[in-house]
Amino acid sequence: MMGPAHSLSGAAVWLGGTATYSMVTGNAIDPAILVMGTAVFSGAALGPDLDSYTSTATRSFGIFGRILYYLTNGLSMIVHGATRTHNDKPVENGHRTFMHTIVGSLLMGLLVLGLTSIPGTTEIFGKTFATGQLFAIGIMAFFLHLGLAGLFSKQIKNAKKTFGPYLLMAASLAVTAATAVFLPTYETGYQWLAIVVAAGWYTHILGDTITKMGTPMMWPLKIRGKRWYDVALPAGLRITAGEWQETKILTPIFWVIVAYGLISNVLLLAFDVNLLQAVGLVS
Repeated sequence: MMGPAHSLSGAAVWLGGTATYSMVTGNAIDPAILVMGTAVFSGAALGPDLDSYTSTATRSFGIFGRILYYLTNGLSMIVHGATRTHNDKPVENGHRTFMHTIVGSLLMGLLVLGLTSIPGTTEIFGKTFATGQLFAIGIMAFFLHLGLAGLFSKQIKNAKKTFGPYLLMAASLAVTAATAVFLPTYETGYQWLAIVVAAGWYTHILGDTITKMGTPMMWPLKIRGKRWYDVALPAGLRITAGEWQETKILTPIFWVIVAYGLISNVLLLAFDVNLLQAVGLVS
Protein backbone atom coordinates (compact mmCIF):
# COMPACT_ATOMS: atom_id res chain seq x y z
CA MET A 1 0.00 0.00 0.00
CA MET A 2 0.95 3.65 -0.31
CA GLY A 3 1.96 5.93 2.56
CA PRO A 4 -1.47 7.48 3.34
CA ALA A 5 -3.19 4.09 3.53
CA HIS A 6 -0.45 2.66 5.74
CA SER A 7 -0.65 5.48 8.31
CA LEU A 8 -4.43 5.54 8.17
CA SER A 9 -4.61 1.78 8.75
CA GLY A 10 -2.50 2.19 11.88
CA ALA A 11 -4.74 4.95 13.23
CA ALA A 12 -7.80 2.82 12.44
CA VAL A 13 -6.51 -0.23 14.32
CA TRP A 14 -5.59 1.81 17.41
CA LEU A 15 -8.67 4.04 17.57
CA GLY A 16 -11.08 1.26 16.66
CA GLY A 17 -9.45 -1.14 19.08
CA THR A 18 -9.26 1.25 22.03
CA ALA A 19 -12.85 2.42 21.52
CA THR A 20 -14.14 -1.15 21.53
CA TYR A 21 -12.01 -2.03 24.57
CA SER A 22 -13.22 1.01 26.51
CA MET A 23 -16.88 0.39 25.75
CA VAL A 24 -16.78 -3.35 26.48
CA THR A 25 -14.85 -2.95 29.76
CA GLY A 26 -16.24 0.42 30.78
CA ASN A 27 -12.71 1.75 31.33
CA ALA A 28 -12.07 4.98 29.46
CA ILE A 29 -8.49 5.61 28.31
CA ASP A 30 -6.72 8.80 29.40
CA PRO A 31 -6.97 11.37 26.55
CA ALA A 32 -3.20 12.02 26.49
CA ILE A 33 -2.50 8.29 26.31
CA LEU A 34 -5.06 8.03 23.52
CA VAL A 35 -3.29 10.75 21.53
CA MET A 36 0.13 9.21 22.17
CA GLY A 37 -1.05 5.76 21.10
CA THR A 38 -2.65 7.09 17.92
CA ALA A 39 0.53 8.97 16.99
CA VAL A 40 2.82 6.00 17.63
CA PHE A 41 0.60 3.36 16.01
CA SER A 42 -0.02 5.36 12.83
CA GLY A 43 3.68 6.20 12.51
CA ALA A 44 4.83 2.65 13.18
CA ALA A 45 2.48 1.54 10.40
CA LEU A 46 4.74 3.48 8.01
CA GLY A 47 8.05 2.61 9.70
CA PRO A 48 9.14 -0.45 7.67
CA ASP A 49 9.49 1.73 4.57
CA LEU A 50 12.49 3.48 6.08
CA ASP A 51 14.41 0.75 4.22
CA SER A 52 13.49 2.45 0.91
CA TYR A 53 15.45 5.50 -0.26
CA THR A 54 12.49 6.97 -2.18
CA SER A 55 9.72 6.20 0.30
CA THR A 56 7.55 8.81 2.01
CA ALA A 57 8.98 7.69 5.36
CA THR A 58 12.58 8.31 4.32
CA ARG A 59 11.97 11.56 2.46
CA SER A 60 9.95 13.01 5.34
CA PHE A 61 13.06 13.25 7.53
CA GLY A 62 15.15 15.20 5.01
CA ILE A 63 18.87 14.56 5.44
CA PHE A 64 18.17 12.58 8.62
CA GLY A 65 16.03 10.23 6.56
CA ARG A 66 19.06 9.27 4.50
CA ILE A 67 20.88 8.26 7.68
CA LEU A 68 17.89 6.16 8.80
CA TYR A 69 17.72 4.62 5.33
CA TYR A 70 21.36 3.58 5.31
CA LEU A 71 21.01 2.08 8.78
CA THR A 72 17.84 0.09 8.10
CA ASN A 73 18.71 -0.87 4.55
CA GLY A 74 22.25 -1.83 5.50
CA LEU A 75 21.02 -4.05 8.35
CA SER A 76 18.47 -5.64 6.03
CA MET A 77 21.11 -6.36 3.39
CA ILE A 78 23.40 -7.97 5.97
CA VAL A 79 20.63 -10.17 7.37
CA HIS A 80 19.44 -11.15 3.90
CA GLY A 81 22.92 -12.02 2.68
CA ALA A 82 23.75 -14.01 5.81
CA THR A 83 20.57 -16.09 5.86
CA ARG A 84 19.46 -16.62 2.26
CA THR A 85 19.44 -20.12 0.82
CA HIS A 86 20.58 -21.11 -2.66
CA ASN A 87 16.93 -20.80 -3.71
CA ASP A 88 16.72 -17.16 -2.60
CA LYS A 89 17.78 -14.64 -5.24
CA PRO A 90 20.37 -12.03 -4.20
CA VAL A 91 19.00 -8.50 -3.79
CA GLU A 92 20.47 -5.14 -4.79
CA ASN A 93 18.92 -3.34 -1.80
CA GLY A 94 17.18 -4.31 1.41
CA HIS A 95 13.70 -2.91 0.73
CA ARG A 96 10.95 -5.36 1.66
CA THR A 97 13.35 -7.76 3.33
CA PHE A 98 14.16 -7.83 7.06
CA MET A 99 12.13 -4.74 8.02
CA HIS A 100 9.09 -6.40 6.46
CA THR A 101 9.20 -9.54 8.63
CA ILE A 102 7.45 -10.49 11.86
CA VAL A 103 10.87 -10.84 13.49
CA GLY A 104 11.69 -7.30 12.39
CA SER A 105 8.51 -5.95 14.00
CA LEU A 106 9.28 -7.81 17.23
CA LEU A 107 12.82 -6.40 17.21
CA MET A 108 11.43 -2.87 16.99
CA GLY A 109 9.10 -3.63 19.87
CA LEU A 110 12.01 -4.92 21.97
CA LEU A 111 14.00 -1.76 21.19
CA VAL A 112 11.13 0.40 22.44
CA LEU A 113 10.70 -1.85 25.49
CA GLY A 114 14.36 -1.35 26.37
CA LEU A 115 14.22 2.43 25.99
CA THR A 116 11.02 2.86 28.01
CA SER A 117 12.36 0.62 30.79
CA ILE A 118 15.48 2.68 31.52
CA PRO A 119 15.37 3.61 35.25
CA GLY A 120 15.84 7.04 36.80
CA THR A 121 13.96 10.37 36.94
CA THR A 122 14.50 13.87 35.59
CA GLU A 123 12.79 17.13 36.59
CA ILE A 124 11.85 19.48 33.75
CA PHE A 125 10.05 22.79 34.39
CA GLY A 126 8.97 21.59 37.81
CA LYS A 127 7.52 18.29 36.61
CA THR A 128 9.20 14.97 37.35
CA PHE A 129 9.59 12.55 34.46
CA ALA A 130 10.85 8.99 34.56
CA THR A 131 13.74 8.45 32.16
CA GLY A 132 11.68 5.81 30.39
CA GLN A 133 8.86 8.32 30.03
CA LEU A 134 11.20 10.83 28.39
CA PHE A 135 12.19 8.19 25.87
CA ALA A 136 8.48 7.46 25.37
CA ILE A 137 7.90 11.14 24.58
CA GLY A 138 10.78 11.05 22.08
CA ILE A 139 9.33 7.89 20.53
CA MET A 140 5.99 9.65 20.17
CA ALA A 141 7.60 12.62 18.40
CA PHE A 142 9.41 10.30 15.98
CA PHE A 143 6.38 8.24 15.06
CA LEU A 144 3.98 11.20 15.03
CA HIS A 145 6.24 12.70 12.39
CA LEU A 146 6.04 9.49 10.36
CA GLY A 147 2.27 9.24 10.76
CA LEU A 148 1.68 12.82 9.62
CA ALA A 149 4.11 12.31 6.73
CA GLY A 150 2.06 9.35 5.57
CA LEU A 151 -1.35 10.99 5.96
CA PHE A 152 -0.28 14.24 4.28
CA SER A 153 2.27 12.90 1.81
CA LYS A 154 0.76 14.82 -1.14
CA GLN A 155 0.84 18.11 0.73
CA ILE A 156 4.43 17.50 1.79
CA LYS A 157 5.44 16.82 -1.81
CA ASN A 158 3.89 20.13 -2.83
CA ALA A 159 5.65 22.02 -0.03
CA LYS A 160 9.10 23.49 -0.43
CA LYS A 161 11.43 20.53 -0.74
CA THR A 162 14.14 22.22 1.30
CA PHE A 163 12.07 23.10 4.36
CA GLY A 164 9.00 20.82 4.18
CA PRO A 165 10.43 17.91 6.22
CA TYR A 166 11.83 20.20 8.89
CA LEU A 167 8.58 22.14 9.27
CA LEU A 168 6.85 18.80 9.77
CA MET A 169 9.44 17.88 12.41
CA ALA A 170 8.77 21.15 14.23
CA ALA A 171 5.01 20.56 14.14
CA SER A 172 5.45 17.02 15.46
CA LEU A 173 7.65 18.25 18.31
CA ALA A 174 5.13 20.96 19.20
CA VAL A 175 2.20 18.51 19.34
CA THR A 176 4.28 16.04 21.34
CA ALA A 177 5.34 18.71 23.84
CA ALA A 178 1.72 19.80 24.30
CA THR A 179 0.65 16.20 24.86
CA ALA A 180 3.50 15.53 27.31
CA VAL A 181 2.12 18.18 29.68
CA PHE A 182 -1.01 16.09 30.21
CA LEU A 183 0.61 12.65 30.42
CA PRO A 184 0.16 10.69 33.68
CA THR A 185 2.78 11.05 36.44
CA TYR A 186 6.24 9.53 36.21
CA GLU A 187 5.22 6.42 38.15
CA THR A 188 3.21 5.29 35.13
CA GLY A 189 5.13 2.87 32.92
CA TYR A 190 5.26 3.29 29.17
CA GLN A 191 6.44 -0.20 28.25
CA TRP A 192 3.06 -0.68 26.55
CA LEU A 193 4.42 1.39 23.67
CA ALA A 194 6.53 -1.65 22.72
CA ILE A 195 3.34 -3.52 21.84
CA VAL A 196 1.99 -0.48 19.97
CA VAL A 197 5.14 -0.15 17.85
CA ALA A 198 5.37 -3.88 17.10
CA ALA A 199 1.65 -4.04 16.22
CA GLY A 200 1.84 -0.92 14.05
CA TRP A 201 4.93 -2.29 12.28
CA TYR A 202 3.11 -5.58 11.68
CA THR A 203 0.05 -3.72 10.38
CA HIS A 204 2.28 -2.26 7.65
CA ILE A 205 3.58 -5.73 6.80
CA LEU A 206 0.02 -7.04 6.45
CA GLY A 207 -0.82 -4.11 4.21
CA ASP A 208 2.06 -4.95 1.88
CA THR A 209 1.33 -8.68 2.04
CA ILE A 210 -2.01 -8.19 0.27
CA THR A 211 -0.27 -6.46 -2.66
CA LYS A 212 1.02 -8.28 -5.74
CA MET A 213 4.61 -8.43 -4.45
CA GLY A 214 3.81 -9.81 -1.00
CA THR A 215 6.36 -9.80 1.84
CA PRO A 216 8.85 -12.27 3.35
CA MET A 217 6.99 -11.90 6.66
CA MET A 218 7.65 -15.48 7.81
CA TRP A 219 11.47 -15.23 7.73
CA PRO A 220 13.48 -17.17 8.89
CA LEU A 221 11.09 -20.08 8.34
CA LYS A 222 11.73 -21.95 5.13
CA ILE A 223 8.87 -22.07 2.62
CA ARG A 224 9.51 -24.04 -0.56
CA GLY A 225 13.21 -23.98 0.16
CA LYS A 226 13.35 -20.21 0.64
CA ARG A 227 13.82 -18.21 3.82
CA TRP A 228 12.87 -15.04 1.98
CA TYR A 229 9.71 -16.45 0.42
CA ASP A 230 7.21 -13.70 -0.44
CA VAL A 231 3.95 -14.52 1.32
CA ALA A 232 0.94 -13.17 -0.57
CA LEU A 233 -2.76 -13.69 -1.15
CA PRO A 234 -4.00 -15.90 -3.98
CA ALA A 235 -3.33 -14.19 -7.32
CA GLY A 236 -6.94 -13.08 -7.87
CA LEU A 237 -7.18 -11.37 -4.49
CA ARG A 238 -3.98 -9.32 -4.57
CA ILE A 239 -4.17 -5.56 -4.98
CA THR A 240 -1.93 -3.07 -6.73
CA ALA A 241 -0.55 -0.35 -4.44
CA GLY A 242 -2.26 2.98 -5.10
CA GLU A 243 -4.94 1.55 -7.38
CA TRP A 244 -8.72 1.53 -6.94
CA GLN A 245 -8.80 -1.40 -4.49
CA GLU A 246 -6.77 0.70 -2.08
CA THR A 247 -8.19 4.17 -2.73
CA LYS A 248 -11.86 3.27 -3.32
CA ILE A 249 -12.34 0.33 -0.92
CA LEU A 250 -9.67 0.05 1.78
CA THR A 251 -9.13 3.76 2.46
CA PRO A 252 -12.86 4.53 3.00
CA ILE A 253 -13.08 1.50 5.33
CA PHE A 254 -10.14 2.82 7.34
CA TRP A 255 -11.77 6.25 7.59
CA VAL A 256 -15.03 4.73 8.84
CA ILE A 257 -13.13 2.84 11.56
CA VAL A 258 -11.22 6.01 12.51
CA ALA A 259 -14.51 7.94 12.77
CA TYR A 260 -16.04 5.17 14.89
CA GLY A 261 -13.02 5.21 17.19
CA LEU A 262 -12.95 8.99 17.55
CA ILE A 263 -16.68 9.38 18.14
CA SER A 264 -16.86 6.47 20.58
CA ASN A 265 -13.86 7.61 22.61
CA VAL A 266 -15.06 11.24 22.76
CA LEU A 267 -18.58 10.23 23.82
CA LEU A 268 -17.24 8.01 26.58
CA LEU A 269 -14.64 10.49 27.83
CA ALA A 270 -16.66 13.70 27.60
CA PHE A 271 -20.23 12.54 28.22
CA ASP A 272 -19.88 9.05 29.75
CA VAL A 273 -21.97 7.72 26.86
CA ASN A 274 -21.22 4.13 25.80
CA LEU A 275 -22.03 3.88 22.09
CA LEU A 276 -22.28 0.07 22.17
CA GLN A 277 -24.68 0.24 25.08
CA ALA A 278 -26.71 2.89 23.32
CA VAL A 279 -27.30 0.61 20.32
CA GLY A 280 -27.84 -2.47 22.51
CA LEU A 281 -24.72 -4.42 21.62
CA VAL A 282 -23.47 -4.63 25.22
CA SER A 283 -25.34 -4.50 28.52
